[in-house]
Amino acid sequence: MGITQQIGASSLIKPGVCTSSTRPASPYTGQVIFETDTNKLLVWNGTAWVIPNSPAQNPGGLEYINQFTLSGLTTNLTNIFSSTYDNYRLVVSGIITGAALIDKYQMLNSSTPATGANYNSYRWTTSGAAESNSGQTSGFAMTTGTTAQSWVIEVFNPAIATKTNLNASGQYGANADIPYPELITSVHTLATAYDGMSLVATGTTFTAGKVTVYGYRK
Repeated sequence: MGITQQIGASSLIKPGVCTSSTRPASPYTGQVIFETDTNKLLVWNGTAWVIPNSPAQNPGGLEYINQFTLSGLTTNLTNIFSSTYDNYRLVVSGIITGAALIDKYQMLNSSTPATGANYNSYRWTTSGAAESNSGQTSGFAMTTGTTAQSWVIEVFNPAIATKTNLNASGQYGANADIPYPELITSVHTLATAYDGMSLVATGTTFTAGKVTVYGYRK
């Protein structure tokens, strides 16, 4: 069978190189693509594009979604939450801000922040600092400072029409060289599905750092 007979809607040979915005419109089950903008190899399982990892290859169930550079007052983590995953991990590394302050978060839908007074948060550190807020227009995400620090943020059910919970752990922002552990828990009480999240440097700006987003395999 000639190569000319393999091209078209019913072809046996199908190009698999694309970008995250030019995925095949009508994929078939088992189709494999490589996204040049995300460096991800994906397979269509009949319902969604998934990373072809078995539990043996990826026992933690974490699958890479995207990475963002922190800069300015606000960094929007857009289009990271979807029906593909229920829960997510954000690894914040090398983060530096202009002052040691509590940084906040807001949920996003199509880059529009949810600014209603639906955020309840609590933070605690072994340095003795503790603070709680309820009915706020943003929630606690982490504290940062003028030297590089790192945080892990877990986000639960953001893409489902239910309350979104957030737990974070890292270093107390005012003491980068004395590693007081800090814990934060927060909830967005409005039962709405969201596709992203903003990180907001309160009263200062982000000058360095990256956020790597992973999804927990269902």
